[in-house]
Amino acid sequence: MKKKLIVANHKMNLDAKKVSVYIKLMQTRANYSNVLVCPTSVYLPFFLKQEYKVGLQNIYFGNSGSFTGEISAEQAKSVGASAVIVGHSERREHFNESDDLINKKIKSAIENDLNVILCIGEKINNKKKMKLIEEQIIKALFKVPKLEKVIIAYEPVWAIGSNKTPTNREIGETIFFIKDLLENKYGYHDFPVLYGGSVNKGNISTLEKIPGVNGYLIGGASLKDEFFDIVEYINNNNEVTNNNY
Repeated sequence: MKKKLIVANHKMNLDAKKVSVYIKLMQTRANYSNVLVCPTSVYLPFFLKQEYKVGLQNIYFGNSGSFTGEISAEQAKSVGASAVIVGHSERREHFNESDDLINKKIKSAIENDLNVILCIGEKINNKKKMKLIEEQIIKALFKVPKLEKVIIAYEPVWAIGSNKTPTNREIGETIFFIKDLLENKYGYHDFPVLYGGSVNKGNISTLEKIPGVNGYLIGGASLKDEFFDIVEYINNNNEVTNNNY
């Protein structure tokens, strides 16, 4: 049986020395077969050398060309990466990524046999959030083949890095809504959904009580020692999911 997927999004953090220390700590702790590490791209080889599951934080939708500074899905796959985060709120906000661009990136990732972690979520917790989430999903997955290679990460934008999280009931209702939408529209029963947004050692025991959560996308806490405690706590619960990462 496969345990819950735990994604470590390092964002633009850590230097080479700190990455080496991080890996040494990983080697002394729990089994990381269900952990996907998404480091800054220059550090991909550090983790791949240790045979950890590695993903990118972003890709370009073309396979090659005159696109200085970009990384393609084809390149990522060729070095051994297995997945990519697409549509993170920070890229939507700071780099003006549109739903159309996100859709292109997802298609490119799947064409190159990469799994996709599609991030969706609302900026403000109000009555319109479900409609916004539905629009994000439908636009992102427009004519996307092989939906079994996609997993959704629900991250309320207002919770990211804020040490604030929605109530368990709010998270549970939103995840149920997402799964119900994907079953009704695409025919996928119990589509895997992660939760992200200020996940940390202090709230993981509470979050683990929410039915239907298939794992977590962890940002700030994934850079600290507490990340390894979180992984061990989740794995000791023996929860399972149907991801292929």
